[in-house]
Amino acid sequence: MDIEPAIFNVAVDAYGAIQEIDISPWSEAFQTFEACYGDKEENGREHGVTGNISSHAGNVGELLRKMHASAAQGV
Repeated sequence: MDIEPAIFNVAVDAYGAIQEIDISPWSEAFQTFEACYGDKEENGREHGVTGNISSHAGNVGELLRKMHASAAQGV
């Protein structure tokens, strides 16, 4: 998914604010975001994104090939 990191991080901040005031929106989109947020929390991963892509040095060529193939297919 190609999301501008700043926009995504605003959603992360908004979710945190919603949790602080203890309200629970019921939309499917909110529930999906909440599940993803919970998964990251359970596995000790950061919630926000930087937009950086990292890979082991040996995998860079394969990573770029797959990214270009996905982009060409519109994925």
